[in-house]
Amino acid sequence: MKKMQELLVWQKAYQLTLDIYRATDRFPSEERLALTAQLRFTASTIPACVLEFYRQTHSESSTTALSNAADALQKLSYYLELSRDLGYLFKEHFEMLLEQLENILVLLTETHGHATEELEHATIDAR
Repeated sequence: MKKMQELLVWQKAYQLTLDIYRATDRFPSEERLALTAQLRFTASTIPACVLEFYRQTHSESSTTALSNAADALQKLSYYLELSRDLGYLFKEHFEMLLEQLENILVLLTETHGHATEELEHATIDAR
């Protein structure tokens, strides 16, 4: 198994998490237990799901971990839009975070496709 730090999708997801934490440091204090917490929790879920996928052998439950990461990315996109519209994120910062998010989604989609193919081949070989 590769070390998680060597995995591009994990690296990108981890960097996004760090950037979300830094961005939310500037949010109003009344958002600490609301939008800030949602953003941070959702962002940190993504690299955790990627790690879960790579720790498991490519099975149906491991592809579920990738689906969970993709779901978290969709939620994160919503929270970022809300943050922008509430004036907590500048347009440029929002666009940078959204670009990171979209790049991770592409990597997850590719990884999911490869894992699904491997799972199908393993199922056929087991017969």
